[in-house]
Amino acid sequence: MKICIISYEYAPFPGGGIATYHNAAAKLMSQGGHEVHVVTNNAWHGSRDPSCTQRRWQDGNLTIHRLPYFNERREVPPKAGFLDVVPARYEDRTRTWATEPSNQAASKAAAYVEALHAEIGLDVIESPEFFAEAFYIIRRRHAGDGRFFPPVCVHGHISSRIAFGTNHHAWELGWYPHRQMMLREEYCVQEADALITPSRALMRKYEQAFETLPAIRATIPYFLELPEACEQLPEGLDSKNPYLVCVGRMEPRKGSDLAMRAFTQIADDYPDLKLVFLGKEMWHQGEKVSDVIALNVAERHRSRIVKLGNVPRDQALAAVKQASAFLHPAPWDNYPCANMEAMGIGAVCIVSDQGGQSEMVEDGESGLVFPANDGAALAACIRRVLDDPELASKFRQGAAERMARITEPKSLLEQKLAVFEQMLSREKERLAGLPEVLALAPSLQVSKALPAVPKKGCILLDAGKAKAESIASSKAMLLDELESSPDWSVTVLLDPGQDADLPSTWKRVTTLDKPVWQEQDDDEGFVYVLAGTRLDRGRLRNLVCQVFDAGIDSGSFHWLRPADARVFPYSPDFGLDDLMIGGRILPPIFALRAKHLGQCEFMSGLYEPLHRLCALMASACAAHGIMFQHCGVVSGDFYGELPFVTQDVQGRALGFLDVLGIGDRKRTVYGNMPIPMTPTADTERLIAKARREGQEGAQPTKETRTPAPSVGNGVDPAHLAELEKVYKEHMALKNSKLARMMRKLKAFDVIRKVFPKSKKGLGSGD
Repeated sequence: MKICIISYEYAPFPGGGIATYHNAAAKLMSQGGHEVHVVTNNAWHGSRDPSCTQRRWQDGNLTIHRLPYFNERREVPPKAGFLDVVPARYEDRTRTWATEPSNQAASKAAAYVEALHAEIGLDVIESPEFFAEAFYIIRRRHAGDGRFFPPVCVHGHISSRIAFGTNHHAWELGWYPHRQMMLREEYCVQEADALITPSRALMRKYEQAFETLPAIRATIPYFLELPEACEQLPEGLDSKNPYLVCVGRMEPRKGSDLAMRAFTQIADDYPDLKLVFLGKEMWHQGEKVSDVIALNVAERHRSRIVKLGNVPRDQALAAVKQASAFLHPAPWDNYPCANMEAMGIGAVCIVSDQGGQSEMVEDGESGLVFPANDGAALAACIRRVLDDPELASKFRQGAAERMARITEPKSLLEQKLAVFEQMLSREKERLAGLPEVLALAPSLQVSKALPAVPKKGCILLDAGKAKAESIASSKAMLLDELESSPDWSVTVLLDPGQDADLPSTWKRVTTLDKPVWQEQDDDEGFVYVLAGTRLDRGRLRNLVCQVFDAGIDSGSFHWLRPADARVFPYSPDFGLDDLMIGGRILPPIFALRAKHLGQCEFMSGLYEPLHRLCALMASACAAHGIMFQHCGVVSGDFYGELPFVTQDVQGRALGFLDVLGIGDRKRTVYGNMPIPMTPTADTERLIAKARREGQEGAQPTKETRTPAPSVGNGVDPAHLAELEKVYKEHMALKNSKLARMMRKLKAFDVIRKVFPKSKKGLGSGD
């Protein structure tokens, strides 16, 4: 079987359970006779091994492909492209999602894997839900491009939303690019061909969170691969005195504070005992681990709290093996590799009962399990193993035997391959139902009539106020796309008195007529096309496929190339609030099911095409809570200025929702009509547009100003100008030659370690 693993967390990526799993999985599957391709990041992390530095490296059945996602600090290249544009050229910071690392990785991986699949014919893809690197592949498979990619298995580790939430990282949960990444992760979990989790606990979380999950699901423990030797203790640790050890980041979700509180309860009775933490300090922003220690540990015991930071894996395992007990007191965790490794080398393990760690440890046989968040219970468990050496010895033997049973390589490989075989079987059934032309590679497809657009439906071509050439362009595109689709009709919306050269079979309507979707069955498809839209050949089918093939109710839209190359048109998926942010560019084409517009019994009052475009999308979102999902590719052109949300468009859409009775009665504004922080090349063009429409004179109105971050209402522009000045000075210093050289030489990292207080001026570096 030809298996592709997509993950930036792969050797030499330092630490982390996801990297540990992928390192072992790739090795074991390739040794099992399967052709394994790992698509990963090209950051070296200090390694000079050829397997880490070469673009494409092969060893037997294992091939590693390294792509230029981002550097060791997860910074994307300054001129990183996204599809066919370079977002960094544009000033709108609200669109930073396009250069966000996970989005960059996902788009680059999709392009590379598409070419790799055409070259060698992959059977399956496996990728973590965390970071959503398979997002564009899964999205395109649902948009009818399944022939370009094999089926995808998403392997659950822990989603960003769960990780941030467990850590109470409010800022991380609220930051716009992270919110987009979380939505992509959750899309992958729901829409993949299969879902594997290492723990039943994580599978239950996903089953509780989502109504729809892949039909093929399995819980399969991680592979475990231990180093041959782990005897050398890390510097600063002495085996002569007893100690407890916690391995992993010092953060709330690992229960580091609970370990401190439990230690304080027993410290007076065991004066030589220490509590050792191995892992990076990662507490909340604005809070220090030293402050957490001061809060939870009595002053007389604080010198016995030992923080050693990240240490080599073999040294960390040596510390665990020689510890009096290994503690994993997490309030909830998926399936911690640190706990697996601790059991594998025969450590005394004490774990909480919430998460996958409690599925590993058999309470009283291979370790002890205590109620999560109960410091007294944890302290009692520690006392038991410290006071009873025979019991501790029993746990050591039981842990090693238990882990050997549940991580037996042959059994795990058989379980994983069984999932892959189910995926392949369903894929063969799916491909058997496709027209023959769709099963061919793109280079072999004939240029005759396109395959039929699936299902039945209607296309509304909005030609109001459009120029004749724009109408002609969209007309030619639709005639070609629908030549083999007799179950799809076209209705053209014209202004009263407007004329256009149209086929005799196409129906003509105005905003005064009954909307076409009111005459459709609920489950039929509906496509709205703004005149001037011209899709690449065959892409209308993608638009419709995504609506009908997705596991959840949704709309779909395509990204189109603008006539003005200075405009960055792309936005992520649209929800209700996203649709009406001032300055947001809207898609000129979208599709959904007719039922999603069922509440819209009229279009009167929406006399401009942009009013109709925004209002119809907003009403579908408001009435059904759906999202409009892009099809994952740039798929055509728009002949004219792309539609964007002005104050007028925003007001009309808001009023339309109110008339329909599906809007929030207390809502007075959606998003914002932003104040620009810096002018761009688009400003003059937008001013000229405003003049033509009679909206303003010499100065740009709010709707014609360059989109910028939301600043709310009543913000003093002078204050913003001052902030902008400070920001520019900061960026000028950061990008100076001296600063760049110091970053390259890692001088700042040295300064931070030698002079910890310098972090106030230099930042943490994270």
